[in-house]
Amino acid sequence: MLKNFKFTGSSHIPMTSTQRATLYNLKEKISSGIYRFEDVACLCGSSNAQFIAATDRYGLNVSIIVCTNCGLVRMNPRLDTSSLEMFYRQEYRDLYMGPEYGSMDNYFQGMIGRGEAIAYMIDLHAPGMDWRSAKVLEVGCSVGGILVPFLSRGAIVRGYDYDARYLEYGKKKFTKLDLKLGGVLDLASDKGCYDVIIFNHVLEHLADPRQAFMLAEGCLSRKGLIYVSVPGLCNPEFYFSPTKSILGGFHIAHLYYFTALTLRQVTAGFEPLYVDESVRGL
Repeated sequence: MLKNFKFTGSSHIPMTSTQRATLYNLKEKISSGIYRFEDVACLCGSSNAQFIAATDRYGLNVSIIVCTNCGLVRMNPRLDTSSLEMFYRQEYRDLYMGPEYGSMDNYFQGMIGRGEAIAYMIDLHAPGMDWRSAKVLEVGCSVGGILVPFLSRGAIVRGYDYDARYLEYGKKKFTKLDLKLGGVLDLASDKGCYDVIIFNHVLEHLADPRQAFMLAEGCLSRKGLIYVSVPGLCNPEFYFSPTKSILGGFHIAHLYYFTALTLRQVTAGFEPLYVDESVRGL
């Protein structure tokens, strides 16, 4: 075991007072059994794995492993389904939003910039999209900033997220944003027929990312497409902690850590238009 990857209980990134308070509450819920962990096999079905780390960026005692059958890196054991949903409603955003994000308005503006980049990628690799008649859905939309550039282009937009505070902030900033409390399972009852569905840094959080793709497929228009972005293990930006190690990229909320190759386990059956190691793809 590499020394830096042992469990020490110490955070590997700078944290705000809000993050530290949230981390304390999270540890209390874990130690008291309010949040429970479960053992799960890899997406490929194998349980054979090699150990990588016993901690995440916050110094939590979690296990990161790599499947020796397919190469997918994942957390195991991990928070079970009910614990994950509670975590996303109560702690996730306050734990995640570090000093690098600044104010909520800075964060919102940053998401608008990301939305512009996504729209550009779609125009570049899937030309011909008529945004004035398009319907765009984002799952895990946070404040909804990513949807603003599509709204500005004339598209009808909708977003789902579990954090009501962030949804309300986005709706106050842009009253035309249709932001709803919910997640990927709400796609099963969503009657929309979307031309674009966005999963921006969402699939790594989901207990069953393949189910998300199947549900999304049922909501796509005939020529619709899915945009995916996840923290890529081969992307230098993944290693952003002051220790300059992979620990900066590990997070209790991230159940999977993809490369362009291992992401294919999730997107099997879909024709890729573009994929890079960031990892971003259509």
